[in-house]
Amino acid sequence: MVYSEKNFTIGCLQGRTGANNITAYHESSIDNCIAACASYSGEGGECKGVTFDYSMDFGFLNCYLLNGTGTTDMGMKSMYAEYVGKATASSSSPPPGSSKSKAWIAGPVIGAVLLILAVLGLLWWRRNRRRQRQRRSERVEADAASEQKHGMDMKDHSTAIETPGIYEKSAGETAHLIDTPKREAPPQELPGSNEVRHQDVV
Repeated sequence: MVYSEKNFTIGCLQGRTGANNITAYHESSIDNCIAACASYSGEGGECKGVTFDYSMDFGFLNCYLLNGTGTTDMGMKSMYAEYVGKATASSSSPPPGSSKSKAWIAGPVIGAVLLILAVLGLLWWRRNRRRQRQRRSERVEADAASEQKHGMDMKDHSTAIETPGIYEKSAGETAHLIDTPKREAPPQELPGSNEVRHQDVV
């Protein structure tokens, strides 16, 4: 990897012995630790490599700038980066700050998009649920009206069967009972009344 026109090689799970520490910093990544080494110009000489303790087993200061390569110490919870020379134009890479800036830009944008999708999904769910409730209520009202109408028809039908008489039904209306006037029989004379009167006169 290239930082400030300096080329570094990185090894995992290893450290260095026999190299003096120039200074130590706290860094969040091996990239930042290498960048600190590439730009170092203080006392102790030129930085030849770094040991990055990502586990922070040795304390808060986890980026150690070394003035020599030393010997490899395998099996450690750290990473080692060694300066191997000047970088050529073809091997140059953007500084670590540019990737950080892109991450800071992409993070909020992705978060905003996810928030908008979550809000739209919630609104769609509530609208769908409201429609289902409305349809269920309309179905219940329709069933109740149908049962009520059916009960009224059955009642009218039973009344028509039990009550004698003449029914009149207009278009679109229920049949109504019309009372018929009762016919009275004319008075009649009993037989034999004239004979009885004639006998009384003689």
